[in-house]
Amino acid sequence: LISIQLVGFLAFQLRSLALGQACVTRNMSSTTLDLKSLEAELARTKQKLEAWTTCKLQTANELKIGHVKSMSDNIGKARTLHEQHQKLGHVAQAVKQRVEREEGEVSSLARSVSHLRSEQDSMSRTVLALQEAVNLHQQECQQKEDDTHAFDMTRKKKLGALKRVLTMYSTCLGLEFKQGPDELHLVFTHVHAKQPERQFVLGVKILPDSTYQGRFCNTHTLTDNPHVHFHTQQLTNPATNCRAVTKCEPQLESMPRLLARLNTSSDFSEFVKAARSEFKKVA
Repeated sequence: LISIQLVGFLAFQLRSLALGQACVTRNMSSTTLDLKSLEAELARTKQKLEAWTTCKLQTANELKIGHVKSMSDNIGKARTLHEQHQKLGHVAQAVKQRVEREEGEVSSLARSVSHLRSEQDSMSRTVLALQEAVNLHQQECQQKEDDTHAFDMTRKKKLGALKRVLTMYSTCLGLEFKQGPDELHLVFTHVHAKQPERQFVLGVKILPDSTYQGRFCNTHTLTDNPHVHFHTQQLTNPATNCRAVTKCEPQLESMPRLLARLNTSSDFSEFVKAARSEFKKVA
């Protein structure tokens, strides 16, 4: 467009110059040519032509820059659209593969559901049989629980009677049972007539192996006294699950015999009575 306008403008100016020259040629004989005026007109025309040409070139340059930028933007957009098109193609392919895979999974799940339904029917019959077995087992457990409760009641009654007997032994006979760290302490009082509060202590326990221990105390007080000192020795015993005896001074020479009788007869009450009698003898 700019080139067409420029050509038209130049043609107009050349036509004007040609007309001017023709006039000059016709009138050269009659009039004097005003060269200065013509040169000034030509300078003004040239200046206008240069200004117009500069403006048009600047406009053309701006249009070219805008066109190049627009083409660059369009090329970038086209590249972006092409990349998006490729991505969408990959996504479509992946979606297609996923759909095919899910269709296969649906078919597999349908077969699994059918198989599970058949197993459910079989398990329902098994559950019914197990429920009957559980009900029978619950009845048996309830019967055992009732038997255990009855046994506990009987044991509690026996334990209450035993506690009453122990209280009677402690208050009337001067015999008290105390639990030591790993043994049962038998504390005898009312043995010595002049010193009824004097304590005679035996510690008794059952050993899991074939030995028993004898611990000898050097005081007449109970083992919870911080000044009590024990001397321990191992004594051989041929029997298993034997009873171990802790003996407190005054020492009883008959203790090995009493202990052997206890391990033979397992009559603990007879052992306690015999020990009290021996303590009376040495008191």
